[in-house]
Order: sequence, then C-alpha cells, then structure tokens
Amino acid sequence: MSIFSKILAGEIPAEIVYKSPDAFAIMDIYPSAVGHVLLMPVKPYPNYLEMPEQEYAKIMLLARNMAKLLKQAYQADFVILKIIGTDVTDHLHIHLIPIYQGQARLDQDKPVALEDLKPEADKIREALKEL
Repeated sequence: MSIFSKILAGEIPAEIVYKSPDAFAIMDIYPSAVGHVLLMPVKPYPNYLEMPEQEYAKIMLLARNMAKLLKQAYQADFVILKIIGTDVTDHLHIHLIPIYQGQARLDQDKPVALEDLKPEADKIREALKEL
C-alpha cells in the first residue's frame, strides 16, 4: 500500500485539502513554496503512462482547475505542475506549486509540522470549494 493510500485510509495524518471519488489532494510536508499541494488519483497508478486515458484526462483537467484557483488564492504569477511517478511512493502524484517571479524555492529538507500547514490548508480548502 502506498503512503498516499495510507493517508487516504486515515492510517497516516495529513492535511487533505480536496477529496472526490477519483482523486484527492494534500499539503506537501516538504513544500517548495507556500501553498504547495500534491494531487493524486485514488487508485495508485505507478505513473501516468499506465493510467487509462479517460482517468488521465480527468486528473489533468482537475490539476488545471486547481492550478487556476491556487493562482488566484495566492496571487501567484504561475503554478508549476510536476507529474511524479515511479519513485519511492509508487503512486502517481502531481505537484502544484504557486510561484512568483524572482522567488527563491523553499525546498524543505525537514518536514513541516501538520499544525504549521493548517492555515494554508484552510485557505486552499476554501479556494477549492469551487471544484
């Protein structure tokens, strides 16, 4: 079972900011920027090449819509999307990272405590209510 499946099952605590029957999103505990979110399908595909086309299209559209809402909520210049799979998680996930021109990346080497992520998680949950 992947770490993200364990989070979804409630076995590992996380700040879940979005949940649907097909996908969910959590705050990244090693954020590259404030508002860094991980979006993933509920079903743990190892990478996007193994996803059925319809599911891939659905999650990419969701990522695009989330990025628009994050951009607005954070007044960011852009939101980076990074698709990750086949790493230690073995569960495809998409990083959504709000960025600003000239901004240095945070790149945490230690995890951020969940209680410290809560204010940003609340802000993101509010922004994603439109989905």
